[in-house]
Amino acid sequence: MKPRWQPIPLPGDIAPYGDSALQPYLDKGNAVVFAGGPSGLSLVKVNANPTLMTSIPAQSRITGFAVHSGELFLQDGPVLSRWELINGTCMAAINLLNPKLSWKPADGPVNWGKLHVLDTAQSEKKLALVRARRKAEWLTLLENCEALQHDTSATRTPDIQTKLLAMIADLGQLVGANRGQIRAQLATAEDAAAQMIFSAPVVRTHQVAAKAGALVYAIGRDGTIHPLDDKLQRMGTVRHDNSARPALAMIESETEAHSDEFACQLFYVTGEGLVREIEGHSLPPAVKGKWPARGRSSLQPGIRPRIDSGLLWGNDAQETGVFALPIDEQGSASRIKLAQGEDWRWLELPKEGQLALVCTDTSSRLISFAKNNVTAERWGARKDLAPHYSSFLETKNRPLMVAEFDREPRQPGSGLGFRVLVANNVDAADQRAVAWYPPPPESIRNGTLEAFSPTAKPPVSIRTQVTISMIDAYMIARDSSTREQLLALLADGEASWSVHKEKILQPYADAAAAGAALGELPLPPMIGKHALYSYQVGAAVTSEDAENARKVLQRMRDLASPIIVRIIYSSSQEAWGGTEVNHSSHPLANERVELQFSDGDRISATTDANGDVALPFSRLGSTVTSASASSRAVDSRARSLPTVLKGRTGNEIVIHYVKPLDTGGGRFPRKPA
Repeated sequence: MKPRWQPIPLPGDIAPYGDSALQPYLDKGNAVVFAGGPSGLSLVKVNANPTLMTSIPAQSRITGFAVHSGELFLQDGPVLSRWELINGTCMAAINLLNPKLSWKPADGPVNWGKLHVLDTAQSEKKLALVRARRKAEWLTLLENCEALQHDTSATRTPDIQTKLLAMIADLGQLVGANRGQIRAQLATAEDAAAQMIFSAPVVRTHQVAAKAGALVYAIGRDGTIHPLDDKLQRMGTVRHDNSARPALAMIESETEAHSDEFACQLFYVTGEGLVREIEGHSLPPAVKGKWPARGRSSLQPGIRPRIDSGLLWGNDAQETGVFALPIDEQGSASRIKLAQGEDWRWLELPKEGQLALVCTDTSSRLISFAKNNVTAERWGARKDLAPHYSSFLETKNRPLMVAEFDREPRQPGSGLGFRVLVANNVDAADQRAVAWYPPPPESIRNGTLEAFSPTAKPPVSIRTQVTISMIDAYMIARDSSTREQLLALLADGEASWSVHKEKILQPYADAAAAGAALGELPLPPMIGKHALYSYQVGAAVTSEDAENARKVLQRMRDLASPIIVRIIYSSSQEAWGGTEVNHSSHPLANERVELQFSDGDRISATTDANGDVALPFSRLGSTVTSASASSRAVDSRARSLPTVLKGRTGNEIVIHYVKPLDTGGGRFPRKPA
């Protein structure tokens, strides 16, 4: 599959080493895609002739942005700025930690350095945080080198292997033996600098006649809420909690006072695991309610919180890795439950239906959040799956699908793979079907992401979640893989690791002294350039593929409804003349049974209170050659006749035993009395 247009290069490094980019955002009304990461954001016009409009390099660290009515609101460290999309110019800016440092066009050219000034204590905390993050980058580089050493997918020359081992040894000296200490130092620095770690801004939609009061909000990791007006004038601050994950969800609702006056609620998660609801339309924003804590929560960025389908979505709180809380039932349990401890990063919700894609950087799950699910899972577990990004693919008059893109090639030298999977919306008919349902997802289309032209480079490393709008996928990708970057450092030349090592060690007595200043040492320059790519993945799905998707869903409906088989145990006595008397029978309730099929398969199952077992739909029409149960439940000499399973219900297998005629020990049987 070829790109829609020539990929648009993104200037500079978009993220520190090991960090993800920000998910691209498409503003359909202005035909602008926002693409970038912590180190810079680019605005790309995606009309008939896609071009780079403007780039905004980070002065500190970009934590997120919001787009509203032709304007961009950007959070860069402590500075929140507002930009016009028509010409890409800044219209206002303010330092949230020092609101006296603000800017408007009448003040002349923007002095970003002045806007980012902090007091002495804040500057020291920021410097400690910058150094701790740099140390973490070095640790990531070491771990990537070690992963390359253990990678057996491609052979390496003895020379490259020797250089790789030497580089690992060099990095080990710089990083030191206590890797956990580097992670602990980063956590400590983040806690100390909590007030200068901000969320992405959220912006109110309903702003008629400025009745909304505060229109823009951000929250610091220290729990401080910053409300601002449309000119980015701060309207006070408020702090209801000592810590908060720097991420806000917002919802607006009509009020009885005026048709154009809307209420506004904000939501966030605290470090204690409490989910807080705030009245954003009040000044200062006041507490409205909460979901009490059910265990502590991480303050690290994760899923972007949002309100959708009447549910508040977020991660790592309320005893679940991803939560979906009914917003009109404060204190209620999450609609879904996922394991905590996994790094849930991405959430995708379709426009219609009750399915959610929840993803880490390496895996994805398709979950139903409908009430009274038999099973929330809609995909069974998959094995040997490469790290990937997944997003819903919604096309008119076709079943809902999921487009999945490998993060990097599975084999060195191969292209980036993609696949289109069926989004299974079929629930199990009852709990018994969960034993085999759902199966792993089925792919209806596979392919490779190609270059725009023979002279261009294809994408090789996708850096963040892919955004899909209608049939078009937008992705930020690099033209070299992590493996290729490391191998380039092992080559000879000015860009090699050995040359870089000499440069960074030169001011120090030895490697140990350099390691002590690890937070100040620059990483080696990496090969590879970033660009914004767009592929019409929906157009790659043919009408035949769509029909195959419908067939898959029909198979899911069949598979979700089990075949019910009743297991009956009957017994009798052999009477004079070979007849049977004293006949009795009863269903084998709550017993373990084993069924032998004519194809050689065996299925063990436990009957329910009615003596029924549930079998997969695939067994319809099969022949059960024999059935057995424990000697506690049936006589060990009991046997069953071959039975064909003819329908979903009405199937009976009888395990029968005839007690032999009692002869009394003589040559002839006794006559019945």
